Amino acid sequence: HNGMLSLPTSESYYGGIPLELTDISGSGNQMTFSVNFGWRLTTSYQGINPINACAIDFDGDGKDELFFPLPNGKIYIWENEELLSNYPIQLPFYMPYNYTWDGESIYLPLQRDEVCCLYKLNSAEHYYAFRSNAYSWLGHPVDIGENLALPLKINADDNAFAINLYNKTDMTVASLADYSGKFIANLIHYDNQLSVVYQNAEGEYWLSEIDLSDYDKKEIKLPIPADSIIVAVFKAPIADTENLIIQCPNSVYCLQGANIVEGFPYVHNLVAASDSCFIAPLTFADVDGNGSLDILIGGESDFAIIDYSGKLMNPENQNPELHTDFISAGIYAMDIDNDNNAEIIGNFKYNRLNIWEHNYRPKIGYPVSFAERSRTLPFVSQASDNNWYIYCATDNGLLFRNKLENKPQITPACNWICEYGNLRRSASYTKMELPNQYQTDELFVPGQVYIYPNPLKSIYRQKIQLNVMTSRDAELELSIFDISGTLVYRQKGYAKAYLKNLDIFDIPADKLCSGVYIAIIKSSTSSKRLKFAIEK
Repeated sequence: HNGMLSLPTSESYYGGIPLELTDISGSGNQMTFSVNFGWRLTTSYQGINPINACAIDFDGDGKDELFFPLPNGKIYIWENEELLSNYPIQLPFYMPYNYTWDGESIYLPLQRDEVCCLYKLNSAEHYYAFRSNAYSWLGHPVDIGENLALPLKINADDNAFAINLYNKTDMTVASLADYSGKFIANLIHYDNQLSVVYQNAEGEYWLSEIDLSDYDKKEIKLPIPADSIIVAVFKAPIADTENLIIQCPNSVYCLQGANIVEGFPYVHNLVAASDSCFIAPLTFADVDGNGSLDILIGGESDFAIIDYSGKLMNPENQNPELHTDFISAGIYAMDIDNDNNAEIIGNFKYNRLNIWEHNYRPKIGYPVSFAERSRTLPFVSQASDNNWYIYCATDNGLLFRNKLENKPQITPACNWICEYGNLRRSASYTKMELPNQYQTDELFVPGQVYIYPNPLKSIYRQKIQLNVMTSRDAELELSIFDISGTLVYRQKGYAKAYLKNLDIFDIPADKLCSGVYIAIIKSSTSSKRLKFAIEK
């Protein structure tokens, strides 16, 4: 290795840690060498960091800069991996919630004691756009066009809050609505409406809808238990044209009006819940390309993807880990390698960045581990060397990256790639017609009716699943016959259109002997015949 550079990796369960060995001495009983860890950008911040960085065209030159504000009020911006002149900026406030970017300016919510500020920052100027000692921040600001919506606690009343509007043009703040009760999680901007979830003195959860055209307000009582902890709220067309999605630490509700959609809530144990746990907001995408949105939930070391019927889409982890760090950093879907398939991306315990292929197999080269834990979603950007990288902001104010093979694709089906959907923090998914790769006039979707594992061997978990995708909702009957034609099992189930419908039939694998079987799935108009085997 004399005169050569080497790039080995430390391979372990925790992932590969890129190292560069230099200054390698000659061979002998004792050798010396220098070690360089992977690329990183550093700040002076020390501590837990729930605030993500991002890549934005801050100065309007057509190229992205890296923007990284920190909880202690210090702001870093890098261009071509070099700090911009006059940065970092140290503000005499802390930053309790996420910032907002409207495409021209960044708005940061700042707080110190009972002094509340909104700080405006762009390439031409930066100043305090709003300052008051009458309020405290309750969540991040939301960009709604000409105005920013500000969720604020009224300091003079422990049981009251206000939604104010900051006008960007005349730089004034006006009251939009006052409430008695406790503000919950975040605001939602969807279809020219601002949605507010709050809890009244009796513990009831309410949804308040404000029409931004005439400021008319309507309220709906929500069927959420009073002892539930809500960490985030969203609007997205999951089971209907408009659904309210409510995220709790270990459950997800999907509501149509005041009613819970059939199949919800989805309950999980992906993260250990405690008073100090950190739960990242969930995301949405059409992961399987069936024309309908799915709900993506990140955990400590695993994830769950939920379809519109409230069912799990990805395979269950056969070797689940104990949950010990009480952190969920979230996941999202993106075509990260430009192969026309969506990958699943997220940060997990042991400081791991992980990516799964569209078939839920780990992507080659991942996980990758960094020196610190990330509590936020990774993001992608092109660097000064014209290569594309995936970046991770972490605790202690560090920014790491890992090189990508190709330029990622952002599609309408997979465009929720940062906290709350976008940097305007709208927390909503605009209704649109998504392409359905399975579209067919046949009842049974070709290639999407099969049994697995096939054959079922003794080394596998003794469970057989039938994947049966139909082009419309349909009542089905499954009949299983042994090789002699004797009926050994029959069950009816109801299939939902363009879903895998993995759990509508409970095939008793433990009661079936070794041999070959015939399965017939039929509706009132169509049928499918499958052959499978069991080896015990």
